[in-house]
Amino acid sequence: LKSLVKDELYRSKLSKEARNYAEQNLDIRLIGEQYKKYILKESKEIINNELITHIVECEIKNNNYTLKEIKELSKTLAMSK
Repeated sequence: LKSLVKDELYRSKLSKEARNYAEQNLDIRLIGEQYKKYILKESKEIINNELITHIVECEIKNNNYTLKEIKELSKTLAMSK
């Protein structure tokens, strides 16, 4: 801290570097895009063949779903994968 107080050139250089870093890495649009990519990646990993098999075997077979409801569920799962 003493060198920051005493050395104006060092303080200026450090300030510019900090601003550059913040502009390149902390922009809200960039962070939002990173979250979006992470969420989309994670959701693809969650909906896998094991989950689909479980849904078919435990949910659809054990309940009285209409053919229309099954088709809608199939579309939703297909879009998610």
